[in-house]
Amino acid sequence: LGSTSNLSVGNQVFAAGFPFNVEGTQDVGFVFKAGKVSWVLDKALDGGYSIGYTNDIQKGMSGGPLLNRQGKVVA
Repeated sequence: LGSTSNLSVGNQVFAAGFPFNVEGTQDVGFVFKAGKVSWVLDKALDGGYSIGYTNDIQKGMSGGPLLNRQGKVVA
């Protein structure tokens, strides 16, 4: 896993994953969503979350990587 130490609010990030269809019964294939970092915390919240982002994440994409512009995994 990469480091969030070089992330700042406004940085472009990309979320990737295999979301489910509307009924939540099967994945619809690989999806790649662009967005930006909306917040970065010094200390992680319960569950380990320390960054927020604007990417349109869909059901089934949790656990997928968040990549920076260089393609490195940051979350």
